[in-house]
Amino acid sequence: WWARYQPQDLRVIDSPLGNKQDFQAMITSLDQHGVAVYADVVLNHMANESGLRDDLNYPSAHVLEHYAQNQEAFEQQKLFGQLSQHLFSSTDFHPEGCITQWHDPGHVQYWRLCGGEGDVGLPDLDPNQWVVEQQRTYLSALKAMGVKGFRVDAVKHMSMYHINQVFTDAIREGMHIFGEVITSGGAGDQSYEAFLLPYLQQTTHSAYDFPLFSQMRRAFSFQGSLTQLHHPESVGQALDKHRAITFTITHDIPTNDGFRYQIMHPTDEALAYAYILGKDGGSPLIYSDELSAGEDKDNGRWQGVWKQPAMKAMLRFHNAMQGRPMT
Repeated sequence: WWARYQPQDLRVIDSPLGNKQDFQAMITSLDQHGVAVYADVVLNHMANESGLRDDLNYPSAHVLEHYAQNQEAFEQQKLFGQLSQHLFSSTDFHPEGCITQWHDPGHVQYWRLCGGEGDVGLPDLDPNQWVVEQQRTYLSALKAMGVKGFRVDAVKHMSMYHINQVFTDAIREGMHIFGEVITSGGAGDQSYEAFLLPYLQQTTHSAYDFPLFSQMRRAFSFQGSLTQLHHPESVGQALDKHRAITFTITHDIPTNDGFRYQIMHPTDEALAYAYILGKDGGSPLIYSDELSAGEDKDNGRWQGVWKQPAMKAMLRFHNAMQGRPMT
């Protein structure tokens, strides 16, 4: 699953999940049922292909050759640009080097996300004029297809300059945009003060409500208190209701070993869902996966969650609170 967060080329939609035609058909079909499609976009980095080649040309010469050999097919999958040329080169990236100072925004937003054991990391894009122009064109092309919102992956690792250069007024108009800024809590937490607070102050985007998530985990833990969930935004432990993407779990938590400690007990998770679907404000995220047997460590715990009777009842209540039809 993580390979889907390592782009080779922004100009083409052709992946294990489907191609541009499949995506357009999905958008059109869902729109007929009143369902909006969001695109999960990666703007911070490109794929780590250091094990395959020494250069930073994206896509690689091998991929360009594949385009040329299947020119007619890939023209149909193209969002924009000329597929006979590289999109990015070495001048479009920050120097090689891994993040080591995780509480320093300058370090986190300049150097690379790396794994262990000598991994050189994900090539980190420099927000120069060319990069910004290509990313704007990419987002505009997705918007033209009918996408109604963007989830911005790894936005914690992008500078405020980069974010605000890419997301112009024209791109933001009529779109719901939210970013992934992982924190350990709300006001007073070092990661919140260094990363999420500036993101909220310097953009108009929404964001995952990690402060509320931390507060719920404390409230539903052993010897926790539900008083912690009485207007947590008033003490800086939840985001403003107009910008919060509330959740009880995201795809990152069960699939990353370093985050699995945040998985709630199933009963606590059900209570947390009741809370975020019953509270005023926020855009609740319901996590449902279809992981293969080899990928799923949790025996299908989150498969088809949105179809379960208890979840359907909570969603009907939430819709009623929002003045929507009770379907």
